[in-house]
Amino acid sequence: MKRDEFLTHLGKDIVLVFFTSTDCSPCKTIKPYVQEKLATCPYVCLQLDRTIDADVYAALQSKKQVKGVPSLLAYAKENRTFMANLSISGTNENEIDCFFESLEYL
Repeated sequence: MKRDEFLTHLGKDIVLVFFTSTDCSPCKTIKPYVQEKLATCPYVCLQLDRTIDADVYAALQSKKQVKGVPSLLAYAKENRTFMANLSISGTNENEIDCFFESLEYL
């Protein structure tokens, strides 16, 4: 996915972005847990790969929105920018749970 296409997903509804990479061991560990959460989520969910979607990843990294993978980002309904309203990196399940619980406040 390119930057312009990514931005077309924003601003209409809450959007969640889950960034992983096929060569990332922590990503492989936490991916099933996050995918289970995303499957029950009523929001737009984009699952992107750091390698395949390198243009979007680079844009987000340049804005200090991702520190690495795995990362979860949330964009509020009115947000049409690369700046996420909520983000988390890592594999801590408690922090991931808090991320999903916080979505109701976006």
